[in-house]
Amino acid sequence: MSARFKSLPVKVSLLIVGLFVGFGAVQFGVQKTILYPSFVALEQTEAEKNVARALDALRRELELLGPQVTDWATWDETYAFVHDHNPEYVDANLNAEALENLRINYLAFVDASGATVWQLAIELEGQGAPTPTDLGFANFAGDDPLVQLGQPGNRASADRAHAATGLRASPRGPVLVAAQPIFKTSGEGPARGVVIMARLLDAVAVAQLAEQANVDLTLLPVSHGQPGQPTNESSSAVRHDRATYTVGDAVTSGVSTVFDFKSAPVFRLRVDTPRAISAQGRRTLAFANRSLTIAGSVILLAVLTMFKITVFSPIARLTAHAAHVGTSGDLDARINSGRDDEIGVLGREFDAMVARLGDTRALLLEQSYKAGIAELASGVLHNIGNAVTPLRIKLSGLVTDLRQAPQDEVAMANTELADPQLDAQRRADLEQFMTLAATELTALTSHATDRIAAALAHVDLVQQILADQQRFAHAERVMEDLSVSRMLKDCVALLPPHLLTGASVELATELEAAPLVRSSRAVLSQILSNLLINAAEAIIAKHAHGHIHISAELLAPAESALRINIVDDGIGIDTELLPRLFAAGISTKNRGSGMGLHWSSNTIAAIGGRLSATSDGPGRGARFALVLPLAAPLLTQQEKAA
Repeated sequence: MSARFKSLPVKVSLLIVGLFVGFGAVQFGVQKTILYPSFVALEQTEAEKNVARALDALRRELELLGPQVTDWATWDETYAFVHDHNPEYVDANLNAEALENLRINYLAFVDASGATVWQLAIELEGQGAPTPTDLGFANFAGDDPLVQLGQPGNRASADRAHAATGLRASPRGPVLVAAQPIFKTSGEGPARGVVIMARLLDAVAVAQLAEQANVDLTLLPVSHGQPGQPTNESSSAVRHDRATYTVGDAVTSGVSTVFDFKSAPVFRLRVDTPRAISAQGRRTLAFANRSLTIAGSVILLAVLTMFKITVFSPIARLTAHAAHVGTSGDLDARINSGRDDEIGVLGREFDAMVARLGDTRALLLEQSYKAGIAELASGVLHNIGNAVTPLRIKLSGLVTDLRQAPQDEVAMANTELADPQLDAQRRADLEQFMTLAATELTALTSHATDRIAAALAHVDLVQQILADQQRFAHAERVMEDLSVSRMLKDCVALLPPHLLTGASVELATELEAAPLVRSSRAVLSQILSNLLINAAEAIIAKHAHGHIHISAELLAPAESALRINIVDDGIGIDTELLPRLFAAGISTKNRGSGMGLHWSSNTIAAIGGRLSATSDGPGRGARFALVLPLAAPLLTQQEKAA
């Protein structure tokens, strides 16, 4: 992930934007799964209501025929006419004008046997003159439900008889039909037949129905073999099946099949309901989405701006201040936040922490200085100890030799020789003794002189260490061009005799030709002495006589340095100890202080060199490599030699 996506403002901004996007997605999901489907469901309900209104309008038209047919069927003159076929009744009542007044296309009187007593079909408003056959009423069978209403077995009185209404199919189209058994005006019977009225449901009538119901109504023909079953069985109702609905892009079409008295399909009533509700819902939701998007964008911008002012910018300043303190080490810098919120508290606590850190650093520097002085003193004491130990051994040997000198015997012999009465033989023996004693004392004096000279050399080394320490304390370390071969020979000569009895030192021949190095004489002498003493003691600790081999090699010209390799076959170094070998307090000796190698590594590094060590493990010896800078480029040294 790139760094720009790791910053706190970007993370918080992405989080807030993600929350807004998530809210928008949830809102869209709610609209898609709950709100918009509710509009569609409401639209479906409206379509169902429209179909119901259309069927109710059709039912009302049928109900308007009921009272009319009842008036004709419960009349004494009609009761008599069906029996005696009185022509005066026809002349007075049965004509086209009467049908026009009733707004019907067909009127018929049928006796109880199913014979048509009288019938007439007329046109209304340009329908074309229909015939009874055109309207499906030419002849009536005995099992016709309309005829069965007027059979003698129907003992219902007129006050309890109701008109049977319904629809029938005809060659001219659907027909509204109403039929009523014929009774006396008093309601007495039995029934002598039935009065049938019918109205053609043509385009004009359908348009009137659509206007009454305020729906888009269409009558469709019934397909051959199309199944259907009425859901209502009442003989006085519009018999129809459950409507089915088809949702289109612009309208929802509800279709219900209407049946006749024998449950045969007459036509399919289709009501188209415009999908205005869902369209309005889509527009409303689209407006809501646009409004939410605009409002969300404004709120998001306001939130991000507020976060930038109140959170991001103060945190950025605090972060920059912390980074400045971390990189520059300026512990006096302060952010001085005047805010009262959590960020202000954080800034003040950071300033207080930096102040405490500054105090701690000052204390640490003081303690480090004291520790450095103590460590330096420990290293100096270690080096002085290395120099004093052989000095003590030499002086102790000198004291022993001097104590063995025949001083008392010489004094006694000298006293006897002063006696003039000493016999000649005794005098000759004493003179011979004095001669031998003088020879022994001469040899002792010569040997003591050598020992004293060596002791003085060690004293000089101690003085050099102290002088170098004094110069180091004043940052005045003296650097010289030194011969590595000469320095090694001097250090080997100063090794204690007991170390040389267990370890022999071999200087490689290439040391004589090695170029001069730039170093402090005292420092280099101390470091080489430390390394040689450690190597000799490692060999003696192995309880065997061993060898110390010293060689030198030039490093790459770019380094302009000489590496001195000191290799021994002593007890070796544990591989786990090697990485910490030059740390303070680490020693390969049972009684070592651990300061020699630590001091040597730090001191040689201070004058541009370095010290390293390798070993193949315990019992397999060790190799110390001391790298020293050359006094001058190699070519220059060769030119000087030439």
